[in-house]
Amino acid sequence: MIQTLFLEELLEKALKKAEKQGVEDFSGRGIRETSTIIRFSNNNVTVNNYLDTCKVLIYLGYKGRRITANFENIKEEELIRNLSRIIEKAEKLEPYRHYVSLPRGRVEYEAIPGLYDSELSEIGDKAIDIAEGAINSALDEGAKRISGSLSIKVGKKVLLTSGNRKGEYRYSQIYLNVRAFANEEISGQWNGISTSLRNLNYEEIGRKAGELATKTREHELVKPGKYDVLFSPTVMANFLNALAIETSAFYVDMGLSAFIDKIGTEVANNKLTVMDDPLMEGNPGGKPFDDEGTPTKKVKIIEKGVLKTFLHNSFTARRYNAELTGHAGIIVPMAHSLIVEAGNIAEDEALKALKEGLYITN
Repeated sequence: MIQTLFLEELLEKALKKAEKQGVEDFSGRGIRETSTIIRFSNNNVTVNNYLDTCKVLIYLGYKGRRITANFENIKEEELIRNLSRIIEKAEKLEPYRHYVSLPRGRVEYEAIPGLYDSELSEIGDKAIDIAEGAINSALDEGAKRISGSLSIKVGKKVLLTSGNRKGEYRYSQIYLNVRAFANEEISGQWNGISTSLRNLNYEEIGRKAGELATKTREHELVKPGKYDVLFSPTVMANFLNALAIETSAFYVDMGLSAFIDKIGTEVANNKLTVMDDPLMEGNPGGKPFDDEGTPTKKVKIIEKGVLKTFLHNSFTARRYNAELTGHAGIIVPMAHSLIVEAGNIAEDEALKALKEGLYITN
């Protein structure tokens, strides 16, 4: 197992080895992560696993060719030895006609507040208490059977590139998903995620799942017709995931996006503003740099219904004559954490206003 302390040293050795063999571009990312995974079913905890992993992700640009490789729990000498094999494989590839070098020049990265909570690294048996607390809260709402999962991750990410970009940050994340069953057919689901234990109300997540299950116990078929529809946050998140994919310049370039040639045009209701803000305090998707070493920043993707930008890495930015947005993916630029600008109505108020409409849950 590679210790976190030595990830930086390992990447520096890999970079020197790669440059010695003629590699023009190198991006190395090291990730050391511990994770606790708890699953529960039929009102009881059934799985409690602990994992300690170390990953090294390498990108090489060699004579206009591009190649990536991922290693997990690898020893130092194995990684260095495998670099030569990766370069040999790169030799057999066709040069990439739109090849672009990685960004150059040292930069400073912004420290993101609330990204790491040391309490989660020492959570121990309290993780079981959280799962049981969520189960009991759902049962208190009248649900009969509860299933779900709890995931806790704590780690460190390190970046080193041939462009003199170097950075690291610690992170923590706790994610709880609860599904409550009122009977064999009817269920309610709710979830929550946070970078800290104190900001995850696990009892409220269980209560909400139980409430959704019991509220829909009495139901009827919907008659065909035209209805107003309100999407729950969990459903809307799935739509936003599609938005994140289709605003990636990679998918636009592949012809797999609904937003081709739509920059500067209205693509949504003028009340909708969607941004990506990986620098926001306590954001579980937060990160100070992308995979090429470009600093991340707050980016408005849709502003008042108008599409403002695609998400770029160096390759797509050159192709579209656009500025870097801090969203590399070496191959595919992607959003970090989409945020919808708040409106002026709460969810319970929207439900009351819906009246005879449909409320769609996960």
